[in-house]
Amino acid sequence: MGSRRLGRQRLFSLEKRGKESDNRPGPGIADAVVYSKVSRDGAQITTEIVVDLGTSKAAIQSKDTDGDVIGVSGGGAAYLTQLTEAVNGVVTDAEIICTEAPTTGELDLNLVYNSSAALAFDSAGGSDLLVDTNADLVKGLNVVGAINNNAAQNDYVYLAVGTATAPAAGTYDAGKLVIRIYGYAVESDL
Repeated sequence: MGSRRLGRQRLFSLEKRGKESDNRPGPGIADAVVYSKVSRDGAQITTEIVVDLGTSKAAIQSKDTDGDVIGVSGGGAAYLTQLTEAVNGVVTDAEIICTEAPTTGELDLNLVYNSSAALAFDSAGGSDLLVDTNADLVKGLNVVGAINNNAAQNDYVYLAVGTATAPAAGTYDAGKLVIRIYGYAVESDL
């Protein structure tokens, strides 16, 4: 039987869409996750998560305490994903790209990882940073962080209040983020 050829448009559509991630977000942030997909280019695995903080589906909130997880008050665990070698590969880098500036809630947000899958809105996210933005998120801001020694393996990823002089509590009216996590597949032995 002959092989089936893909047209350029179909190939572009498949690459754009990627594969939906098997590691789903927690209920305390799920309504703000536009999509979470995984794509592969050679050994590199890219996990892309798009977040709409101002979603009409839920009230995403920040607290006025450094390091606290953002999410829906009383909504349960607010992790964006779990990082596993099977899905994300050996994680080496992560980045936050702001495509719409957040309003009303805290503007300085970090990407943190924690071994607990139970952290909800207003829980202490800890000090293990994937990305430290060290600034208020504004449209076009792109901040990259690096992971040493695959330290985030099997941990959960959260958005948390950054280190601001006076963090703001509030419910987000706007704010869109693209989060990319880069990993590398462990190939089979020859």
